[in-house]
Amino acid sequence: MKSGFYKLILLSIILISFSFAQNAAKIPLPKIGVWVVSNYQYIDNDNLTPNNTFNLKHARFIVKGKLLKNIDYHAMVDLHDNAVKGAKFMQAWVGYTVTKALKFRVGQFKYPFGIEAYPSLMKWKFTNPSFITGSIVKKLGSSGNAFRDVGAQVFGAHKFSKSVSLEYKVMIMNGAGANKAENNNDKDIVVYAGLKLPKKIHLGASLYSGKGGPNGELSETAFGLQAKFNTKKLALQAEYITANFDKTTTTEVKPNGFYAYASYKILPKVELGLRIDRYKADTDANEMKRLTFATGYYFNPINRIMVNYEVKENMDNVFTLQFYLGI
Repeated sequence: MKSGFYKLILLSIILISFSFAQNAAKIPLPKIGVWVVSNYQYIDNDNLTPNNTFNLKHARFIVKGKLLKNIDYHAMVDLHDNAVKGAKFMQAWVGYTVTKALKFRVGQFKYPFGIEAYPSLMKWKFTNPSFITGSIVKKLGSSGNAFRDVGAQVFGAHKFSKSVSLEYKVMIMNGAGANKAENNNDKDIVVYAGLKLPKKIHLGASLYSGKGGPNGELSETAFGLQAKFNTKKLALQAEYITANFDKTTTTEVKPNGFYAYASYKILPKVELGLRIDRYKADTDANEMKRLTFATGYYFNPINRIMVNYEVKENMDNVFTLQFYLGI
């Protein structure tokens, strides 16, 4: 993205802050949070590579709150990311609520494509995302790698009745990924529409369309369908995603796949889960298959201990004992 747009965002934040400086005494103090995710992992790989490791996956610092009743903000830094050592800026956004049906957000944040990774990391049902979430959703944008991008979003929800409502999210973004400058004048667009139905059924669809490359000559498109059902004890969720990425002007890659999972709290603090996972990296690629068995012990909604065992076809099986601490 060109530097002028960054300056516009910065100027907007400064103007908002200055406009309400006189009412500073009325502004609530921000909420400060810390998330720590660490694990022990064993990979069944016949000792060809290290297979018995302790990892600090994430150590995140969060600041969020409200400037006024209808203006909120959120900023988060990953002080340690297992995949990329050292601090990593994750997101910072300012939001404005007109009504429940019309809200705005500007900054760097998660784009509304796919539903598995969209909730907070601390609320994921499994220690690792599905193949389609990790290999397609996470990497949207020419340099994407963190489920996030810089842009602006309009979103909201409209209730037709007590049990039926329509929600939408539309985001226009750089398409270069988190912490990346714009590399062309074309913007990417993400559209999500969801329908909440009786019996706690929720259906949705996501569409991504963008351009990459120095001159915007490489196109990227993706489409997803989602369905979920949630009660206090039972959670059911399934998602199908297909995509078409131009790697060069003459070469296309068409990944696709799906997952489906069920989790159930057999006791107030103990949850069991099972996920079926399928993925093809391209039309003619071999299908990747995985079963993930999960057990979780919850001290509260975000503080917990998770055990996952991933059974992969023609790949190494993985055992993970993961700890979540959030304050």
